[in-house]
Amino acid sequence: MRQTPLESFDAIRWIGERQPSLQRHLGPGSQPLLHFALMWNMFEGELCDSSASSAKLREVAVRLAERGLLAHPSAQAFRQFVEERYWDGEKVTERFAFLRLRSAAENVAVSGVLSGQIAESEGVIHALLLVVYRYRNNTFHGLKEVAEVLGSPELFDQGARFLGAALECA
Repeated sequence: MRQTPLESFDAIRWIGERQPSLQRHLGPGSQPLLHFALMWNMFEGELCDSSASSAKLREVAVRLAERGLLAHPSAQAFRQFVEERYWDGEKVTERFAFLRLRSAAENVAVSGVLSGQIAESEGVIHALLLVVYRYRNNTFHGLKEVAEVLGSPELFDQGARFLGAALECA
C-alpha cells in the first residue's frame, strides 16, 4: 500500500510492536533522546561547521571558555552529572569505559578533568564536549542497544541541556 505524503511513520509504535520488551521505555520518556538529537544537530551545524571531531571540539571549547560557558547553570549541572557518573572520588567508574573514548589523548582529557588535574576552562569544556560527543556517536553509530539508549533518559536530557547552554553562549 502506497502512503500519502501526509502519513507519518511512527517509529515508536513500530519498535514496540517488534520488540515488546522495549515497550516500557517508549512513550513520553523517550523524548530526551529526540531533544538530544535535535540539539546535537544544531550544535554541530552552528558551532562545528557541520563536522564535529575532537580537534574541532577543542576549537569550540576555546571560544566557549572565552564566553563563560562554565558559569551557565546547565553547564554546571552537566559537569556535576558527568563527575557523579564517571568518577567515584578516587578513580574513574566502570561506566567510564562505556564512553568508548577514541584515543589516549581523549581519555586523558576527560579523566584529567574528573580527577581535578585539569581545571582550566578550555580543558573542562573540551572534556564535557568529548563526553557529549561520545553520547552522540555511541547512540547514532549503533554502539548501544536500543534498550540501553532508551533506558538513559537523564543522560540525554543533561546532554541536551548542556548543548543548549553552549549554543546560548556561542
